[in-house]
Amino acid sequence: MGLFYDLGLGGVTKNPFEALSWYTKAAMQGNEKAQWYLGDHYANGWKGVEKDEEMAVFWWTKAAEQGNVEAKFRLLVMAAEQGDADAQMDLGVCYKEGEGVEKDLKMAVFWWTKATEKGNVMAQAFLGHYYILGLGVEKDPKMAVFLLTKAAEQGLAQAQHTLGRLYANGFEVEKDLKMAVFWCTKAAEQGYADAQFDLGLSYDNGDGVEKDKIKAVFWFTKAAEQGDAKAQFELRRLH
Repeated sequence: MGLFYDLGLGGVTKNPFEALSWYTKAAMQGNEKAQWYLGDHYANGWKGVEKDEEMAVFWWTKAAEQGNVEAKFRLLVMAAEQGDADAQMDLGVCYKEGEGVEKDLKMAVFWWTKATEKGNVMAQAFLGHYYILGLGVEKDPKMAVFLLTKAAEQGLAQAQHTLGRLYANGFEVEKDLKMAVFWCTKAAEQGYADAQFDLGLSYDNGDGVEKDKIKAVFWFTKAAEQGDAKAQFELRRLH
């Protein structure tokens, strides 16, 4: 009924006060759409409601807890604009995935850059990948390596593995198979399946390390146990 009074649907005369009353009743009964609408009305201070940021946050939080992506997005915007690095990181993901907002890779890069400036490790990794691929930003391999190195040095397995691949392929860094093994080992030891598979290949082929079938089987097994089909194939081959 709230929507009917809010928008004047079904022959009902628009009445913002009646709309507010029905939204509130539905929201208090746990209706996530009503919680979203109520939060939106409080945030903007219109249609029978005085602007009240605390009430907006309250109702959006209720809606977000039930999976309302629009409410989640609005909460992230508020926190990100106040300088919360984790919110800036998550907001970038919303723009990347189109969750609660139209997909916009430039805006994803914008918020990840903000988070990176505050030292958010995951944002550094995301941004590094985007500089490699030129998504939402011009390609800048040197910046990509810089950001991925920062994230890798702070222990992020995803960044460690990517950096290892860059050294293995000589992408904007001097090809260095020993460094490739170094970073892949760091990631593999944290349980990162792709790194475990690559490390198995390194030991199998003798790339950056001495050939060692036992170690190759060890790392292929670790990856295979996580469902890596390539590692499972290599194990069958080696046996």
